[in-house]
Amino acid sequence: MAESYFTTLTNTGKAMFANSPVLGQSVSFSTLAVGDGNGSYAGLELAAMLQRTTLINEVWRGSINHISVDETNSNWLVVEAFIPSDVGDFDIREVGVLDSEGNLIAIGKYPLTYKPKITQGASKDLYVKMILEVTDTAAVELKVDPAVVLATRQHVADELQASVEAERLHLAEELRAYSVGMVGFFDREVPPAGWMEANGSECPEKATVLNTILAGRHGMGPSGRSLLPDLRGEFVRGWDNGRGVDADRVLGSWQGDAIRNITGEWETTIDAESLSFAGSARFTGALYRSKPNIAKQFTTVSGANSSIDGVGFDASRVVPTASENRSRNGAFLACIYAGI
Repeated sequence: MAESYFTTLTNTGKAMFANSPVLGQSVSFSTLAVGDGNGSYAGLELAAMLQRTTLINEVWRGSINHISVDETNSNWLVVEAFIPSDVGDFDIREVGVLDSEGNLIAIGKYPLTYKPKITQGASKDLYVKMILEVTDTAAVELKVDPAVVLATRQHVADELQASVEAERLHLAEELRAYSVGMVGFFDREVPPAGWMEANGSECPEKATVLNTILAGRHGMGPSGRSLLPDLRGEFVRGWDNGRGVDADRVLGSWQGDAIRNITGEWETTIDAESLSFAGSARFTGALYRSKPNIAKQFTTVSGANSSIDGVGFDASRVVPTASENRSRNGAFLACIYAGI
């Protein structure tokens, strides 16, 4: 038959809790002790343990490291003690809690646990936890000696995780505040949380920080709040801010389209009688010879047939052309971070 394990107040402990409100004295938990039960669980039945004033065979005792009321049950006390690595070479089958005067207040039947000693070639720090149900946790003095408080690796890890999470939330909040007004482009049709499409609409009423940052640079809406920039179909250019590449611009200003000047030269001699190019002609840039020596275009004064040359202009000979001026681009959803 499988063993069952438990913790309970001893009869001494029950009497102390019963007298606590009458005498106006709290019950003090001071020491935790462990024993090996003399090598077996015989005698560790509940009825027998209620009567006990000592463990069957105590092998170690030490100051309580931590005592608290359980977070999920206000009638549960959590008592913990630390057994260091240089103590050991014994089994644990029984555990008890004593007050400052050495009275055994609570006792428990503990799952068999071996505690090695470092000199045996094995080392283990052991944290013993005892959960005890009492009728009134307010009657217990939740006090431990700070000189014996030690942290387990798990406790340190939990505290570190809590600290990291708190710092993460703090940084996320700071980043959110600093990011208001940021412009971003997304490969999606709907803005992500906290972002708004930069479509020239009016700032929402709750986007107070964004409204202050924009300060009406793109106009004011009917409700008196700043308009968002309208970046649909537009290219974005970094603000010059004194560099001199795109001088005399202010933040948020707009600039019309333009292209660089396209030029070309035509250099030749025209025959006075035939009005055609005499000899070779030179064309540069966007100019080219479009109709070389087209015969019988007209008759000269002397009656002889002559020819005429043509000059054409085609910007595509110099640059890529389209129905608009543009740079190479991709189409993405332009948004502005509102932080809401």
